[in-house]
Amino acid sequence: MQKLFFKRLQKLIGVFFLLATLIGILIIVKNITDIIQVIATAIVSIMFGTLSFLLLKNDSSKKKVKNSDAICADKPQERDYSKQTEYVQDGNVIYRADGKKISDEEVPYLMQVGYENALAEDKNSSNPKFHRSFKEEELSYSFENKYYNEIAKRIEKFETPYHNSFSEQDLSKKIMLLEQSITEFDKCKNFCYSKGKGGIIYFQDMYEYLHNTHNECFSYRDMILGSLEECYYERDELIPELKNVISNHNGILQKNIYAELPDFQRSDIQRMLRKLESENVITRIKKSGSYELHLNCHE
Repeated sequence: MQKLFFKRLQKLIGVFFLLATLIGILIIVKNITDIIQVIATAIVSIMFGTLSFLLLKNDSSKKKVKNSDAICADKPQERDYSKQTEYVQDGNVIYRADGKKISDEEVPYLMQVGYENALAEDKNSSNPKFHRSFKEEELSYSFENKYYNEIAKRIEKFETPYHNSFSEQDLSKKIMLLEQSITEFDKCKNFCYSKGKGGIIYFQDMYEYLHNTHNECFSYRDMILGSLEECYYERDELIPELKNVISNHNGILQKNIYAELPDFQRSDIQRMLRKLESENVITRIKKSGSYELHLNCHE
């Protein structure tokens, strides 16, 4: 109680000195021609002003200290999960090494780590698209802006048949779609390349310098060609060999057909037998824990 009284008294004295300082300033202004009185009043005003400043500052600084202490006390401390927890990444999945569930508080840290890792991978990548200069990016942007409508039409011509090939069950039609996609891809590439460096950079970065977690640099054409080669492999090698073996060994059990086709993957044979059955090319009859295989007569 006594301490509070002295604090209030200190504050009142400070205010008094402040008022005295203001009065002194007014006296100086009114008697500016009387040099002696001006000097005397100025000295007294400076003294009162200094005392007022010291008294009032002392009180406000204590409040600031208390407020800052309260803020520090209320502010939650951020945990450094990098030193406390070990994480394991399996492909695109991240989990804790101790088997515990990842908490909501850990998510921002993991997102930051993922972002930093992605930047580091881009910087160290052999893919040229991550090492373009500002001028090269500007050239690419200028090309896209100038020929946007034209390249959009050309891109659709090779993307659409490629996407449609995934749902096409007829092998001949699927091959036709993929061959069309390859042709249109090359036409689009030639168009972009013919427009100078900006067109070259644009097409390369969009369709020739692709990347994923398994491959740092590959082309969209590689994907189309891979699907097309798989279709050629089925049409020209796998299907003819399967039909030939079944024709020569009518009723052969499926479990025995693998030995007759040592150059083909077991999974490819199984997949193709199911497909040929769905297309009514062959008949599978369950027998002895396997299937009898018969080539249908219309084939």
